[in-house]
Amino acid sequence: MARVLIDPGAWSDVPDDVGDLSAICYTHEHADHVDPKVLTRVLEKQKNVAIYANSGAARVLSERNMNSNLIEDNTKFEVAGLEIQGVGNEHAILHHEWPKCANTGLLINSRFFYPGDALTLPPVQVEILALPVAGPWVRVGEAIDYCLQVKPRFAFPVHDGMLKDDRLGSAHRLPAEILPKYGIEFSALLPGQSIEI
Repeated sequence: MARVLIDPGAWSDVPDDVGDLSAICYTHEHADHVDPKVLTRVLEKQKNVAIYANSGAARVLSERNMNSNLIEDNTKFEVAGLEIQGVGNEHAILHHEWPKCANTGLLINSRFFYPGDALTLPPVQVEILALPVAGPWVRVGEAIDYCLQVKPRFAFPVHDGMLKDDRLGSAHRLPAEILPKYGIEFSALLPGQSIEI
């Protein structure tokens, strides 16, 4: 049976033994999607697994001397009987002042679609959708409307790692970096913490 691990990043709960993998794929360069430390741990038991990454993720991996095959929009390749196609070019906008990056969704066997960090429509009707439900680039209402557009038979939530208590995520980081430029102080408060203003 073919098995593909997609976007094992810093917030991924990747077990120590994921079993025999046919491929590891990366949609883009953000740390919650590509983390060389996580990949190193996975590769300890997966010596010959093929790695595929878009240009940004490939750059992150190459900085750690990790090689990958390039995935771009409309790139098609086969792994263990699975046909995988890259879909899309751009990450959803976080903020007009935040640097843009490439994002390449993954269409597997024209049946399953994982969009990465974008609401790109798949080029064909898919049966299964990995639905991004949280993040600084998507509201849950947008996610629902996107799913209604795609019309899969089955959808499951992804991109929800920042909703865990021990992870502040970019919903705090982006405002903290952008708002002070406009004279607005931004501080994330932990549960039970108070400040005087």
